[in-house]
Amino acid sequence: MAGTVLVAGGSRGIGAAICRSAAAGGYKIAINYNASPDAAEKLAKEIVAGGGEAIAVGADVTNEADVLSMFEEVDTRLGRLPALVNNAGGSRFKEAPVGNQLVDSPMVQIAGIIALNLTSAVICSREAVKRMSAKLGGSGGVIVNISSDCARRGGPPYRKDGVKNLVLYGAAKAGENQGYSVAT
Repeated sequence: MAGTVLVAGGSRGIGAAICRSAAAGGYKIAINYNASPDAAEKLAKEIVAGGGEAIAVGADVTNEADVLSMFEEVDTRLGRLPALVNNAGGSRFKEAPVGNQLVDSPMVQIAGIIALNLTSAVICSREAVKRMSAKLGGSGGVIVNISSDCARRGGPPYRKDGVKNLVLYGAAKAGENQGYSVAT
């Protein structure tokens, strides 16, 4: 299967490696970023220089309106996509308190971690399925969710940045691991 792949959180780290690999496999690449436009643009230029096709698409994947705009932009610029990689995520949200994630986090922190690591994957998957489902005029596709071992074990007891427990991050990733079944 070739075509277009959208990589949510694709500008750095694992996401960037996924973009490079998919481009080498002949996919057109939509690199989603939220806070790192320079990294996304640099990666897109690298892929294009290597003979591929890539665009950088800014969107906060925790914001439904941004996700809708992102998918519309990908549809317009690269065509209907057969592949989505939900890679956006992280164990901290904005200015997180240092300490125990469960005990020391206010509601905005809890909601932010859940939104970034679970809700964003559901929203992006919903929009991808609208394009992929044979029942909705698509020709199938694949959705890959990038998770973490923290879903199983809750995370390390202490990290270098002072966070003592990743229970919120682990809970969100566990929810993502449960997945969702889609009739196509």
